[in-house]
Amino acid sequence: MQERQILPRISKAEQRIVDLYHKVAEVETTPGPQGIQGPQGTQGIQGTQGIQGEVGAALTVLGSYPDLAAFQVGAGSAPGNPGEAWLLISDGSLYVWHTITNTWDDVGDLQGPQGLQGIQGIQGIQGIQGQQGIQGIKGDTGNTGDKGDQGIQGAVGPGVAIGGTAGQVLVKVNGSNYNTTWVDASTIGPVTTRWSPVFQATGLTFTGSNGTYPTYNSYYVRFGQMVSFNIVIDLSTVTNFGTGQFKTELPFLPIPTAANHFSAWSWVNTALPPDELNGHIQMVADHLPNSLVLDLHWLKETTATPKPLIESLLIQGTPVIFTTNSKMYINGTYICVP
Repeated sequence: MQERQILPRISKAEQRIVDLYHKVAEVETTPGPQGIQGPQGTQGIQGTQGIQGEVGAALTVLGSYPDLAAFQVGAGSAPGNPGEAWLLISDGSLYVWHTITNTWDDVGDLQGPQGLQGIQGIQGIQGIQGQQGIQGIKGDTGNTGDKGDQGIQGAVGPGVAIGGTAGQVLVKVNGSNYNTTWVDASTIGPVTTRWSPVFQATGLTFTGSNGTYPTYNSYYVRFGQMVSFNIVIDLSTVTNFGTGQFKTELPFLPIPTAANHFSAWSWVNTALPPDELNGHIQMVADHLPNSLVLDLHWLKETTATPKPLIESLLIQGTPVIFTTNSKMYINGTYICVP
């Protein structure tokens, strides 16, 4: 509605005309109800082609991020350049730098839906043989396998030689396998064995060894647990008789309860007959329980009446002076451990 203008004073007749004019105007300017839509007009003629736009920037995918969160703390946290884009692996969306809004815009999935399964390709040619791999680490021990089948019966062995008579036994002729013969049991006995028992004393030295060792010519015979022995001690290679008690040893350890005393004597000077004065002395060789060591003693009288014989340590100078012409002899029989 137009703004009412202030008119100069007019007559009543003129005023009535003006009022009537305004009523007519108010009726004409009041909008009526919405009319129905008319039919669509005909297609207008095509307009002229617009002018050529500027060339847009080329799209360059700079790389990818696993998801949006990783992109936002990475390249998405800084401005980009026209045409730059980043791919998100999680959903395949592509973010491109918008040069007008200066933001990274998600322009949709770059990767399309998975295609149909392709047809089977032809078999490729055989590759060349690879190099031998390095040795692997040893695996755990496997479970025990099932018991195998019973083997076939072996060939009959040679067994005991045929022949022989009552009272005979089979003995080996030599070291060859199965080389045996029958002999009378009464002819079989223990074998005599040579051995060199240790000979010692404090400060004792000698040059003999092997065949010239002082006790080289010593022998024993063992039958089961029964042992008989004979020890010969030749002092010809002694260079220093020392100052301690003379000792030697048995061939086998006696049974634990034994503390044997064996007969012994010394030929002090072999240039003299054994029965001459200072030709020989009576001795005893004994050992402690559970010991091979034989301690050598000489027998002397006591001052008491009736003057029994007692043992005394056999050392150089007591009771005689031994020389390189001297020899000692010890023999006995005892029971050894099995």
